[in-house]
Amino acid sequence: ATESEDKELSTMELTLGDMVHSVEATISVKVVGGEWPQGFRGVFTATTASIDEEKIELLGFGDDKLPVAADGSIQLSRSVVSVEDDGQLRVCVMARHLVDRSVRRASGVLAAKTSSRSYANLEVFSCKMEVTVAWSLLPYWPHYRDMPCPS
Repeated sequence: ATESEDKELSTMELTLGDMVHSVEATISVKVVGGEWPQGFRGVFTATTASIDEEKIELLGFGDDKLPVAADGSIQLSRSVVSVEDDGQLRVCVMARHLVDRSVRRASGVLAAKTSSRSYANLEVFSCKMEVTVAWSLLPYWPHYRDMPCPS
């Protein structure tokens, strides 16, 4: 279900979907070589099999300045998503040139786990990035659905 609400200065869109058995993916991205290409804006997204048509934006930047900390870590706007426990997470990066609009894309696919970490590599021109996903189990307690709320 998708709902949109307009306010004076912004629009907020909330999208909901059912994932009965899911795990939590905490995503981090680090530049491990090279530099973000000059003159390119970028966007990092995540998708799963059940929401493949909906991209979850992890970071978008438009002035060719990738927000990178001193240790190479990219400062994502959003870093946690839910993934079906038997599914896959796709982390993508797209770079678009500010003038000629040419596009470069890279993506990594990681199988969901109930714990541990997964790694993938992304490369846009000379910029090499490592994606790390820390997995954790989201508890599923179906009997809580029928419990009354305390007043």
